[in-house]
Amino acid sequence: MITFDEAIRLYLHRNCSTIGQRVKFVRQALGMSQQELADKTGLTRVTIGSIERGRSEPTIKTFLILSKTLGIEEQGLIPPTEEGSCRTNH
Repeated sequence: MITFDEAIRLYLHRNCSTIGQRVKFVRQALGMSQQELADKTGLTRVTIGSIERGRSEPTIKTFLILSKTLGIEEQGLIPPTEEGSCRTNH
C-alpha cells in the first residue's frame, strides 16, 4: 500500500512533464483556484495562469514560493527529463 503523497508523486512522474502542469495538478488536487493560489503567494492570477500554461517559467524565488504554498517538496515540481504530458480528465 502506498501513501497519498507517494501516489501524487507517482502520478506527477508519469503524467506531468512541465513545472506548470505540476503546479496546476497539485493546485487542483488541493481544491484551490488560481486566484486563491495567487492570493496565498502574493503573485497575480495572470502569473499563475501563465506558468500553468507554460507561457512562462517561474523564477527560482517564485518556484520556491509555489512549492511551499502548495505543500510539495521542490523536487516534486521538477519534471523528469523524459517526454510526456499531464493527462487529466479536466
